[in-house]
Amino acid sequence: MSEVFLLDVGSGKLVFAVGNKSDSGVYNVRNIASCEYDGYYKGEFLDPDALEESVRQTIAESGFRGRIGKLYVGVPTDFIKVRNNHVKNTYRSSRTVTDDTLDELYARGNIFDGDADYVAINCSARGFTLDNKFRCINPIYEQASYIDADLTYIMCSKKFCATIEKVASAIGAKRVSYVSSFWATCVQLLPSDVRENGAAVCDIGFSNTSFGIVVGDGLETAVSKSVGGANIAGDLYQVLDIPYASACTLVSKANLYQETDNGSCYNVLVDGKPQQFNSFGVNRIIQARLDDFVEFITRSLSESGNFSPEVVYLTGGGIAELKGAAAYISRQLGMRLETIVPDVPTYGKSYYSSVFGTFDVADKLEKSKNVFKRFLDRFRR
Repeated sequence: MSEVFLLDVGSGKLVFAVGNKSDSGVYNVRNIASCEYDGYYKGEFLDPDALEESVRQTIAESGFRGRIGKLYVGVPTDFIKVRNNHVKNTYRSSRTVTDDTLDELYARGNIFDGDADYVAINCSARGFTLDNKFRCINPIYEQASYIDADLTYIMCSKKFCATIEKVASAIGAKRVSYVSSFWATCVQLLPSDVRENGAAVCDIGFSNTSFGIVVGDGLETAVSKSVGGANIAGDLYQVLDIPYASACTLVSKANLYQETDNGSCYNVLVDGKPQQFNSFGVNRIIQARLDDFVEFITRSLSESGNFSPEVVYLTGGGIAELKGAAAYISRQLGMRLETIVPDVPTYGKSYYSSVFGTFDVADKLEKSKNVFKRFLDRFRR
């Protein structure tokens, strides 16, 4: 059985995983490890020259010692753009929709080859309408004489590709395939019935947050902001004038369900000495930063057109361990938040959503010769 070699690029960590998924849905993860690295900011790696060594370290810590034939790379939202197109086709008579039928539609819809800075890496459908009456996500084997396709093309920064391919060549990978990790998280972790009419997803990471609307198998929109869980510790570090490590410990002890000043304190070591911080005051500092996420989600929703969801699906490791954070954001938004995690034993945490969402897509690509893979082959670098 073929194996997937995945490098998931996060805002604060790299994750390398090797394995596959059985036909019965069982994950066989032979190697996996994560390592901190310098990350990126607003579509630029902060230290691109050190990226190769960080990737080598991540691979080494996973215990993998073999050769990498093809490396799948999870691309962060900071390095992608979403482009949507509407394609229609009328046939002389009713016909069975096949992979070749969709190939033709995807090819016709790709009008983005002329982009100087971005290249198409993924194509998927938000939905198909057959004969002006039947709406579906997957029309294969349906009969139709007219097809109306809403298509999503995900474009990846050519500069990002050049940086990654330099690293891939240095570590001996023969080929690189790119997958939008946010798109993969949306389509793999949310069931199709949830995605059918559109779902709002927010991925809060270490120093970056992504928000998007997934419809069917495509994205209506995807945006990112350079703020994440690390900024919460950064605020405590600045406001309380304590070492960053102590600020991180303070975040781990915080409980936002405590909403009144009852005189309780969080006890944290500062420069090796125990120190107390008023719980209510610390919580207010943290909530002020969480308001940034609330504002980002609210603005992104307002810019998404007429889409008015009742729930926002939350994932990512940035605030996953912060007690009461999701409840606070939900209350400020006036909307329900539901946390989504991968259905993988041992790795069923928000932190691993991007990794296993992208892993699932890569595994399907390795096993399948369907339209999605053939389209991706045209743009694989």
